[in-house]
Amino acid sequence: MFLFIFCILNFVVLIVAFRKINSLTTGICTYVATQYPELWQHFLMRGRLMGDEKKWAKHLAIASMTEGELFNKNDAKITAYLATGKSYHTRFILSPMILFVILRIISDFA
Repeated sequence: MFLFIFCILNFVVLIVAFRKINSLTTGICTYVATQYPELWQHFLMRGRLMGDEKKWAKHLAIASMTEGELFNKNDAKITAYLATGKSYHTRFILSPMILFVILRIISDFA
């Protein structure tokens, strides 16, 4: 029973975390497309060469924020995205472990 509850709750937590990360990424890519249209067109062109222009453009933009042209822009919104992204990724990794510990404590008292 404990394992079943753990799996269900873990599944829900992972779906919520995935959706938050996805919406955060979509939001920052929209920001890049409006604030840096020449770079966004470059990402789209490279994405088209890779097969799927929108999918790869997002990946290229995110990679550029950590080690490319967008990293050198010193944009406050991009810096905030990177900090928030790290926070979400940390929660995404730690949530199953925390959930396991909480359920284990509850099961010991039940």
